[in-house]
Amino acid sequence: MLIFYSGNTVDDETGLHNGTLNVGTLRLDGFAGMGVDKLAARRHGKPGMLMTHLMAVESSELELNIVGHNGTAKVALFDEGVQVIPGYELENCLPIPEDTVRAAIQWKDKTDISELQGKRVSVLVQMATGTIYSFRM
Repeated sequence: MLIFYSGNTVDDETGLHNGTLNVGTLRLDGFAGMGVDKLAARRHGKPGMLMTHLMAVESSELELNIVGHNGTAKVALFDEGVQVIPGYELENCLPIPEDTVRAAIQWKDKTDISELQGKRVSVLVQMATGTIYSFRM
């Protein structure tokens, strides 16, 4: 998304105007995000974690819009009883690409989440640094 804006100043002594036309950008689905408090993570020696409410799985893939995690991001899926779903544990999560708006999440023995379609799950994202802007599933 492109945001065009202008700015100007007026010289008090001469009354001359000096103006500029500028452009800013926003990443796709990147208006607001949830970032890791790096100082707190370092102070406590633990990564940041984000867990969603239960949501219905409508797609065959889980995609994250994520940036700045430096290879530390991992994802796990939990059932309605808040138990990790076998095969979708943090330790089985494959490396997540850096700085992408639609990173497809995969696990060692699970290349997608198609077997969970129609079920309700919670998503847990763990990372030491970075920002999550959105996810799709």
